Amino acid sequence: MKKLILFLSISLASISLIGQEDYVQYPKYETVVNKLFKEYSLSELLSNSYFEFQKRPKGWYILVKNYNDGMKIIKNELFWDREIGSFKDIDVEKISDLESNETYMEDYLKAQNAQNYNICPYFGYEGWDLDVIKDFKNSSILSDTLLYALGRAYSSFASNLLNNNSGLADSNYQYSLPQGKNCMTDNQLENYRLYRHLAIDNFKKLAVRNPNFETIVGPIWIKVSNEYLTSFLDLRIYQNELEASKEIVDGLYDAFYISIAKNYLNSCAQNAVLFTNGDNDTYPLLYLQSKYGFRKDVLVVNLSLLNTERYFISMKDKVFDSEGLKFRLSNNQISDGKRDFVLLLDNGNGPMELKELIDFVINDENTMNYDGRDYYYLPTNQFLISTVNDTISWGVDNSYIFKNQLIVLDFLANNKMKRPVYFASSIGSDAYFGLEPYLKSEGLALRLTAQKEEMSSSQLFLVNSTVMYKNMMDIFDFASIEKASQSEKYFCSNYRYFFQNLANTLIVEHKNDSAKTVLDKCIEIIPNKLVPFDYYMVYIIENYYSIGEFEKANQIIKQLIYNLKNANEVYEEKSLLQIKENQEATLEKINELASQYSQLEIIENLEK
Repeated sequence: MKKLILFLSISLASISLIGQEDYVQYPKYETVVNKLFKEYSLSELLSNSYFEFQKRPKGWYILVKNYNDGMKIIKNELFWDREIGSFKDIDVEKISDLESNETYMEDYLKAQNAQNYNICPYFGYEGWDLDVIKDFKNSSILSDTLLYALGRAYSSFASNLLNNNSGLADSNYQYSLPQGKNCMTDNQLENYRLYRHLAIDNFKKLAVRNPNFETIVGPIWIKVSNEYLTSFLDLRIYQNELEASKEIVDGLYDAFYISIAKNYLNSCAQNAVLFTNGDNDTYPLLYLQSKYGFRKDVLVVNLSLLNTERYFISMKDKVFDSEGLKFRLSNNQISDGKRDFVLLLDNGNGPMELKELIDFVINDENTMNYDGRDYYYLPTNQFLISTVNDTISWGVDNSYIFKNQLIVLDFLANNKMKRPVYFASSIGSDAYFGLEPYLKSEGLALRLTAQKEEMSSSQLFLVNSTVMYKNMMDIFDFASIEKASQSEKYFCSNYRYFFQNLANTLIVEHKNDSAKTVLDKCIEIIPNKLVPFDYYMVYIIENYYSIGEFEKANQIIKQLIYNLKNANEVYEEKSLLQIKENQEATLEKINELASQYSQLEIIENLEK
C-alpha cells in the first residue's frame, strides 16, 4: 500500500514525459511479427519455447520463454529501437530458403491480445499500464487513440489492483486481499475507485469529442457504460452489493441496448441460468437487472470470467432473486493454476456419467504426465447426464478442456436438468461444447433440452418454434430498432437471422401461416431502408417462395438487385457485398431460386 500511495503522490505532481506532439510511432504488431517470423530461423526454438512481444518505452522487445523450464526467459532482446527508429538484428540465425514459419506466424497474428498492441503506446509486460499513465496523463494534446489508450491503462491498473487475471499486473502495487467479500480496506476501495473512474472520465471525454470512435466492444459510449458495470461487478465480488450499486448510475446504455438486454432475459424461462461470454451480452443484462429490477430471477453467468477464482466463488452466492450455482469443485481445487487445463482421453470405452467424471477429476491422484508436465485428466471425451426420465449423451473432439468448461460440466452434473439452462446465441459454437443437438433456440438464447435432434443444413440452430414464436411475435421489444445507430444495425441483421430460422422451422413443421406472419414481421421491423438487404435475404426469399408468397419474394429480389448494382452507395465501405465475387454469388443464388420456382420476370431481369 505504501508503494501505491508513493506512486500516486509522485505521479500526480509530475509532468508528463511524452505527449502527442513528440510521441514516436512504433511499427504495428503485425509488422513486428512478420519481420521476426520471415527473417529468422525459429523452428527449433518454437519446439519447446514461446515468443512474447513487449512494446516498451524503449521499443519492441522479443522474449523467448522455455516451456520445459518453468517458462524461464532464455532470450530478451530489443528488436525495434525507439531511439534510432529502426529494427535491430537479434541473436538468432537467419531463416534459410527451405524453412517456413508461416503456420507459427499465423497463430501469433491471431493472438487474443494482438489488437491491444496497436491501440496502446506500450503493452505486453507487467506494469505497461503504469508506464502509459506516467507518460501520457498530463499531456494536454492527445489523439483520440491515445486518449482511449490512456483510459484503457487506468482501467487495467484498477483491475490489476484486485487480481492478476490479465497476467500483466505489477505485483508491487497489487492488493493482498483475504478471501470473501468486504475484503478491501477503506483506503484500498478509495484507490480502486479513483483509477476506475479515471478510466471512465477519459472514455467520457473521448465520447464527447468523438462519439463515433470505435473500440473493441463498439462505439466509445458503450465502453463508458461497460466500464461502470466492470466496477459494479468487481465491487459485488470483492466488496458488497451496496458498494456495487453505487456504480449503477442513470443513463447507461441506450434504448437499443436496453431492448436487447430485455430480449436476452425474456428468452429464458423462470429461474434460468444464462451463460454469456462477452461484455455486451453480459453487462447490459446486469444493468437492467440492477437498475430496473427486470428479470432478476435469471442468473447471468459469464463464461470468460468463470476462468477466474473469485468470480467462480461469487457464482455460488445468491444474486438478486436467483439462487447460486452448486459445484463439487472447491475453491482450492481451481486456485493457483490448478485445473486450468484438463486433458481428455479418447479411450474408446464409451460415455461415462458426468458426475463420476467430476469425482474423478477432483481427486488429486488422477494426474498424468504430458510433455514433461503433470496434468489432471478425464478418462473419456464421451459424457452422460442421466435423470429419472431422460439421458443426455454427447462427446467432444477436443483433447483438453479449459477450467471454465470443467466448471460448466460440474454445474451440469449437479443440476441434472432441474434448473433451466441457456446459452446466449452470441457466444459462438465453441462454447456450446458439443451440445448443439440438445440446444434449441427460444429467442436470443438456446435452451439445453433432453431431446436430441439433428440440425439441417438450412438451420442456424435448432428451434423450439412454439416458445420462440411467442417470444419473437408477442414478448420481445423491437420499438427502438428504427432509431438504431450504424453500429447497432449489425445486430438488426442478427434479428433477421433469428426470424428466418424460426420461419424455416415453421415451414418444416407445415405451419405456413405462422411462417408467413414471422417473415412479414421481419420485413416490417427491419426494412431495407434500415438495414440494406444483403446476401442473407436469399434465405428469406426462399422461405417466401416455399409458402407461395411469390410477390413478396420478388419485391425483395428487385430491391436486392438494385442494392447490388449500387453497392458502393448502398453498403458500408467494408461490406462483403462490395466485393464483385460476392455480388455474383448472390445473383447466382437468386437466379437459382427464380428458376426453381418459375419466376420468369425475375430471370429476364437478371439476364439484362
